[in-house]
Amino acid sequence: MSSFTRTRLIDIRRRAMRCGVWFRVLSRVERAIVNLTIRVVDEAKSKLLVGTLKKIVDKLCEAMLSFRDLVSKIGRQLARRISDFLVNKLGYEEAREWAYDRGFWEYLTVITINQPRVLNP
Repeated sequence: MSSFTRTRLIDIRRRAMRCGVWFRVLSRVERAIVNLTIRVVDEAKSKLLVGTLKKIVDKLCEAMLSFRDLVSKIGRQLARRISDFLVNKLGYEEAREWAYDRGFWEYLTVITINQPRVLNP
């Protein structure tokens, strides 16, 4: 079970506020849960509370990923899939190098994160 201490939650909240995701990503209820946990308990022990805090912290961590992390997570994966498709299905051997091209990863990341959520679930 994850340990959510007061100091850990304060650090997470501080980082989220500095990154500008605290108010943008969390609902009023989620912010209240974290704030009340910080004020009331030294360490969360309830399985229900720990589970809820884990979901909230995961949501914040996902929103705080840096662009470099997004390039590695999104762009590299897409480049590999596109490269494999072009090489295996269409026989375009030069596309094999695209899977290792960091510029192509960045391009794919930018066009992916700028798509409306309707197109990019």
